[in-house]
Amino acid sequence: MSKTFKNTIIYVLLGFISPAINFILIPLYTNYLSPEQYGIITISVVFQAILNIVIGLGLVGTYHRFYYDYDDQKSINSLFDTCISINILTTIFLSLGLFFYGDLIFKDLFETTEFTMNKYGWWVVLTAISGIIQNFILAEYRNKEEAGKYSIYSFLFFIATVI
Repeated sequence: MSKTFKNTIIYVLLGFISPAINFILIPLYTNYLSPEQYGIITISVVFQAILNIVIGLGLVGTYHRFYYDYDDQKSINSLFDTCISINILTTIFLSLGLFFYGDLIFKDLFETTEFTMNKYGWWVVLTAISGIIQNFILAEYRNKEEAGKYSIYSFLFFIATVI
């Protein structure tokens, strides 16, 4: 079996795990979650999608684009560190704004007093930045064609998200 075919199978299976688990858990969700809880989940998903755009700044795509322009590992590491640092700084500045105005934004934008920064918002921010960093780490192993390490980290990130 060729290396490309083997790696493709690994990447497809790992990409399929998360949606498959969510699909399998649908009966559990529908039995135990109330419509209000579905609303909280929906607000969380929308908020995380917005954060992914604002925090991410398209840097994962930039990392993919410029990765092969560098010949030496030092330059690749510098690119990786720069992208991660920009995302972390963006998260810090955005978190400061959310600290002061987050609850007001949720009250006005989503018309809810149930979803607050202290109750759910900070978890969503943590999930968003963790997901972005995960994408960089997985991109690194995918670009280096290290399917084994990609598999391990993909599975560990999946377990951490579930927990």
